[in-house]
This record gives sequence, structure tokens and C-alpha cells, in this order.
Amino acid sequence: MDVDGNETSEKVALKKISKKFTDDSSFQRETQALLRIHEEGGHPNVCGLRDMYEDDRHFYLVLDLISGGEMFEHLIERGAYSEQTASYLLRDVAAALRFLHGVGIVHADLKPENLMLSAWNDDNAAIKMVDFGCASLTEGEGGPATKAAPAKPEAGTTAYWPPECFGKRRAHSSPAVDMWSLGVILYIMLSGLHPFDLTGMASDDEIEAQIRSNPEPTFKRELTGHLSKSAVDLIRRLMCKDPEKRITAAEMLEHPWVRGETASTKTMVDSDKRLNRFKELREKLEAGIFAVIISAGSNTSSTHTAGTGAKSSPAGSHRIIERAYELMDADSKGFVSSDDMASALTATAGIELSEKEKREMKEAVASSPKEKGMDFHSFNNLMAKLATVYYGKGAKIFEEGEKGECMYFINSGKVVFTLGGTKLGQLGQGDFFGEGSMLNPNTTRSATATCVTPVEVLEIARADYERYVKNSSVATGEMKLVRASRMLQNAKSLIRLQNNVKEMELKRGDCCFKEGEEGNSMFTVAEGGGDFKVSVGGLEVGKLSEGDMFGETALLMRRPRSATVECESEKCRVIEMSGSHFLELLQASPEAEASLRDLSRRREFKKGMMKVVGSGGADVSMRELFNAIDTDGDGALSAAEVKKVFHRFDASFPEQEIQALLESMDLDGSGNITWREFERVVGLEVR
Repeated sequence: MDVDGNETSEKVALKKISKKFTDDSSFQRETQALLRIHEEGGHPNVCGLRDMYEDDRHFYLVLDLISGGEMFEHLIERGAYSEQTASYLLRDVAAALRFLHGVGIVHADLKPENLMLSAWNDDNAAIKMVDFGCASLTEGEGGPATKAAPAKPEAGTTAYWPPECFGKRRAHSSPAVDMWSLGVILYIMLSGLHPFDLTGMASDDEIEAQIRSNPEPTFKRELTGHLSKSAVDLIRRLMCKDPEKRITAAEMLEHPWVRGETASTKTMVDSDKRLNRFKELREKLEAGIFAVIISAGSNTSSTHTAGTGAKSSPAGSHRIIERAYELMDADSKGFVSSDDMASALTATAGIELSEKEKREMKEAVASSPKEKGMDFHSFNNLMAKLATVYYGKGAKIFEEGEKGECMYFINSGKVVFTLGGTKLGQLGQGDFFGEGSMLNPNTTRSATATCVTPVEVLEIARADYERYVKNSSVATGEMKLVRASRMLQNAKSLIRLQNNVKEMELKRGDCCFKEGEEGNSMFTVAEGGGDFKVSVGGLEVGKLSEGDMFGETALLMRRPRSATVECESEKCRVIEMSGSHFLELLQASPEAEASLRDLSRRREFKKGMMKVVGSGGADVSMRELFNAIDTDGDGALSAAEVKKVFHRFDASFPEQEIQALLESMDLDGSGNITWREFERVVGLEVR
């Protein structure tokens, strides 16, 4: 079930632990580490805790399901990875360690067996770090240290210990321990050999003796001569004898080999050159992938975070680009064919390819190691300019009033948004934000974005954004929709937080106001405040209930009340704010005013549609409303058809307000409003 108690089809892993063993320090360390990871927002490359239950005899840990097997098994079955594949996998491990170290967790037992793959298909597999039974919890960036059980002297795995762990057990709590272990893993991945056990026959005591006497990894030509200089440099930095000089996870992510700039590969030869020959096609592919990323970011879950209207992702979801790849590879083949790409570009981005472009794309996609399509590494390379940026806990990504030059997708962590110190809402893994400054270059940041936890984001610079949307109006439309929803929720949050209000109680049949009256206040239905009927000329056009806001239209447009709002319950309660206070509040928040004006236009539009439908209109569906005003039956609403609706309702309704509504509903800029646009925009708030 999800957080709202709804059943889902998602598969999870269940770890059953007898309470006889819960005093064990390993259990304590693992549960404390998993709880901290969960509290700090989780990371896509760390096995996450979903929930925890208990009965009389057992604890049950609900964890992410990881079906790809152990890294160790893959190394045996597949042999050494190519440098490119290793670079991709190690980038994810380093990102996971940067997150863990940032929140004060040292894994302390990093080895191939504890690096699982999400799927057996190597081309689309993601690393998942598991088994925190040896973890140390320290202060890190996350605040005071947690009192974790002390690590036993035998905790960890000797073959992956750095020199400082021998004789100094407290050294297990240093992040440098994990970095050494990762160096050993990288050596194995690229050579198929352990740096201190070249025969594979050494005992733990022999490995310890080797590390104590000479901790420098072996780089004999016959063993590692095939490695690039950059790969060797990274291994040396990871396996530096001095833990103080050892490369950190954050520094590793900036290493050119990890960034994919110097990692050699045979499988990717000439793929970039092939794509560069088709510059126009490449730009369309980028635009299409960006549209898919937008779709992935705005449809990760149906759960709304308070005060934002944005959607928050379920725990354990993949990084944004991986999610986009999965959406394109809809039938889970393990690669994206040219047909997959063409279909996705049309369906998600509204991009139609010519026959020549389809042939060129087929040739470009064929440069991937998969003969029939593009693997994840090739796919990811198309969006290589997307920068991954890391922020520590408490860092401000941007502040209200700043000019915005980027938008962001959250790979891991949580971000809170505030305006004048007031919390508006919070976003998490899979969400995007900062799109307002992309949609309107003259718009400054409307809120401050602060990291609740260490956060990793994909950063989209304006120049890249403009290149992407040049070929895809659908992506822009999707962002407009999300933006409108967030602005509306933020405006409502600001109003709910005001103290200069009073509560009114009504009984059945009482009216808050009547059609034609002068408007001098606005209202919100109080918690448990009953139900209200909205009517125009005696015709019911809508319902209002707890949390709904109404009466703002007359104040914003300085017009008489356009409807009657009547209590339908035995008792009703509303929160009233005077018109002067309401307008003063909006004067200090232009974005809130713009959002509420959009809401008012949509409400007036619905009233007009109900007048067109006539008696019984309150029971008609959105589709029936659309068909009723689509008088020429062409499946789209023209400007003339929309104006006719308003004029049927109120012949004096301002022309500029009608035009503003048309622009807000026309998501793709076509000049007409399709059924999909009508349903989604009007559906934001139709009361």
C-alpha cells in the first residue's frame, strides 16, 4: 500500500528477523542506518527502508526489491567490466557514498557482494548498496551523532580494509574507509584480480600482512597494462595510504574518469561522431528525452506534498534519466529501438520525424552495443550536458528575488520552499522545480529553496532548456501545468496562514453572498465546515466543501458577485477575510495574485459552460461540457467558441480576461484548445 493506504502492484523485499537477535550490534547498526537513510530522504543507489513492523517474535523490515544479483556474481559470470561500464557503475556508487557520508553514515563493509544490481540486464542495471550491519553513524552533515552500537573488532571484510583499520578499530567510522574499499572494487572490476590477492588463494592473515607491509596496489604491465592512465590515477587516489589525502566521494565524482571523459571503451567507439553527423536529429532526440524526463518528473506519484501541488516520488524510484529510459523501453527489452524512440517522441514530445530522420535515427541508434537498439549508456550520453550538482544539508539552492538561470530535477534528498520565512511545501526524489524562471525569463525566484537533507539534483541551464523546448512545445505545456498547480496551492497556503480573519457560522439555506451583490470579502470553508451549493440564475453550477476558497473573483476583477453560495448542511462554517486585507496580501505576492486570477477565470468559464448546457448541467461530465461548446465538432475549442461561452454568461466580461484564459489553456501554443488541454487545465480547479 502507499502512504494513503491504497493498494499498489509494486514488489518489495521483506526481511524477517527473530527478536532473539535484536540485541545484536549488527542489527542495531543496520536498523539505525536504514532509519537515518529513510529520514534523510533516501538515495536511488541505496537500498531503502519502506516500513518496519513487528509481532511477538519477529521484526519485519520492508525494503526495496533488488532482483539483479550481487556484483560479485556478475564479475564471475561476465568477467571484468569495460572502463565505460565501470565508470557508470562507480559513478553511482560514489554518488551513494557522497549521500551517506553527508548524513553521517559510513558503510564500513563495502565489497562487490554488497553492491547489488537492480536487474540482470547489465545495459540497464543500476547499483543498489545493501547490508548496513557494519555501518558507523557519525555526525556528518546531518547533525548530532546517533549512539550506534560499537563496531566489533571483526566487523567488516579484511580484503577490503584500508591500512588504518588494522590495529585501530575506531578507524571504521571514517568515510575514508569506504573510499579505500571502493578502490579495491574498482581494481577488481577492471582487472578481474584482487590487488593484494593476485592468485585468489590468500588467507585473511596473508592479505592483512600484504597490506601492512606494502599497501601500494600492484600495477604490473601484464595485469593492468590495458588500463587507461586516468583509471590508474583514480585507483591510486582511492587507495592512498594516508586516509587524510585519500580522495573523497565528492571529489571522486569530479574525476574525469568517473565523469566519463577519459574512460576508454570499445563498445562506444564512434557513437558520438555518428550522432553529431545528424545535428538536427540529435536536437530532436534531446528535446524528446527532455519531454520524457518532464513527464517522469510530473507523474511519479499521485501523492501531493502539502502546500505545493507538486507530486512526490515513491521511495526507491530510479534517477530521472533512468526513469525516462524505462518509459521509452516500455516492454523492458533492455534497449531502446529506433521505433521506441520515434513513438516516444510523437506521444510525449509531439515531434513527428520524417522518413529520412527515421532512417538516420536507426543508424545512430545502431551504434550502440545492442544491434537492435540503444543501451542505457548510449541513451544517457545524449543528455551528457545535464550537470549533477550536490548540495549539503541546509544549503540554499536559490533565494526568493534572485534571477533564475536554471531549473532542477531531484535525484535524491528533500528540498523545502519558503516565502518570507513561511513554509510553502516540500519536494523530493523525482520532482522538478525552478521551472518558473524558464517559462518566463523576466520572473525572479518566487521562493527560497533550501535542502532539508543532502540533495543531488540535475541542473538544466537556460541555454540547454531553450534548445530542448525549441523542438517540443509539449514539454513546455507540461511544465506550465505543473507550475499553475503549484502556484495555486502556494496561494492557498498563504491565505490559510493569515490571522486577520474571522469565523462565521451559517445554517441550512443561509447564503454567504448572492449573485449581483457587491463583493467586499472572500471565504474559505472551515475544517468540518459543511457543504455549499454554487448557483447562477437558479442553476446549480458547483459544490464547495472543506478547504475550498471562494469569493475572490469579485475582489480581483472588481465586479459584482457572479453566483450565489448557499449552505446545504445543517450547519456550515466559513473563514472570512476582508477584501482590503486580501488585496493587501496579494499586493505583496504578485505570483499568488496571478494564480488566483487564473483560478477566477476558470471558474467563470465553467459557469458560462453550465449556462450553455442548461438544466441538469451539474451532473454532466467534463467531456460533455467540452462537446457542448465545441459547436463545429472539430475536436478543439477555438478562440471564438470560448468567447461565446463567456458572452452567454456575461456579455460585459472583459476581453483581456478572456484572452488571458485562452493563453493559459493553450499549452502547446497552437491557437486552439484540445480536449486533453481542456481536461487538464480546467480540471486544476473547476469550482
